[in-house]
Amino acid sequence: MNLDNLPVSIYLKVRLQLWCQWYEKNSYWRKNFNKKSFDIRKFSKEGLEIAKEIKKELPDWKVIYFDDSKYKYYHLRLTKRKKKPRSKYVYEII
Repeated sequence: MNLDNLPVSIYLKVRLQLWCQWYEKNSYWRKNFNKKSFDIRKFSKEGLEIAKEIKKELPDWKVIYFDDSKYKYYHLRLTKRKKKPRSKYVYEII
């Protein structure tokens, strides 16, 4: 997405851009990914805060957040019998 088209403050655009760069540089799909150097909980917490700020600036928008740390826990770590519903890691910001 082109952030220039997102109708939010410059501050929030920069914060979102930095968060996206953090993901691109450190994401677990990369060959050189180092679990110890990437704090997924901290990353997810920042993402949630950004989503809340977007909702504040765009109250009429529907903002959906995908929580990577909860996804990793609920979906990837648990056995199929114990998997939690998608709503545990994908939810609307209200």
